[in-house]
Amino acid sequence: MFKKAELMTIKALTPVHVGCGSDLGLVDLPIQREKHTGYPKIESSGIKGCIREVFEEIAKSKQDVYDVHNIFGYDSSSENCYVDPDSNEIINIKEDLDKDFKGNDKYAGAIGFTDARIIIFPVISAKDVFAYVTCPDVLNRFFDELNSLGMEKEIGKKFKNNINVYEGKAICSTKCKLKIDSKIVIEEYTYDADENAIIDELCKVLSSQMGLDEERLLNKLIVVDDSHFKDYVTMNTEVITRTKIDDKTGTVSGNALFTEEFLPAETVMYSFILYSPAFSAVQATENGEKMKAPMRVEEVIEYFKEKTEEIPVLQIGGDATIGKGIVRVNWGCGK
Repeated sequence: MFKKAELMTIKALTPVHVGCGSDLGLVDLPIQREKHTGYPKIESSGIKGCIREVFEEIAKSKQDVYDVHNIFGYDSSSENCYVDPDSNEIINIKEDLDKDFKGNDKYAGAIGFTDARIIIFPVISAKDVFAYVTCPDVLNRFFDELNSLGMEKEIGKKFKNNINVYEGKAICSTKCKLKIDSKIVIEEYTYDADENAIIDELCKVLSSQMGLDEERLLNKLIVVDDSHFKDYVTMNTEVITRTKIDDKTGTVSGNALFTEEFLPAETVMYSFILYSPAFSAVQATENGEKMKAPMRVEEVIEYFKEKTEEIPVLQIGGDATIGKGIVRVNWGCGK
């Protein structure tokens, strides 16, 4: 049972493709989406796997490798070596892992993650380049989730009680820079701009809780109706045509012509980090001694925070070799 939770923010620095395989739609390789809303998401298994891989890569000792298995759950197929920081040699410890962790695959990990959900989507604007777009549906869901995990903020109640969004209106802060006279134009839609001080408060909360730039939010954030937001996240993702040219013929090689969908840079998503006491406690000693007790939940949190200080940026999803999927992560906020 998870005992504590913290908010984690994921902001795309480059376009992100976390795919769901092939599809019968117009895009050959679409991104993951929620079935009931059609909003983009990132499966929690992908987030956990990505973070675990980085923890394995930064391991500097045998105990570091053991702790990854203790905290994330034992996986016999995962990394079984580390780079010695003094000699720069790769030290293989597979035999020790297999011996010391024998039977430990029955233990669950001490850290979990929820699916990453969208909260802000960037859309081209007639003024100030682009807008940060959100809607009541995703904001109310975000506040409900904060509340269920004991992190409810007063702004959530204010927003639900005082914001009324209808088609053709965009609610913005009192410092919004997207306005042309009293209108906001993004993509093919023109909205009546409605300045509301609650959006100023919302920007302040999102900045403090999610590590986002408050001034940038004040200038660019707008709240539109749910239907328009769904249109944006459905039709305004980046769809890129990929191809491979045969060196001998100068034409497309085989079936190497396909389309791929990406979340654009500046997209903001959130997930929750869930902590429990560790179930496994294998110590990296010569005789495989057990520790007196597994880590308490506070120790698990301390371990995770210490390691993530070394990880300000992650690569998540596909196309790593062409610079896609680079995201900045704000760890463990929202307490």
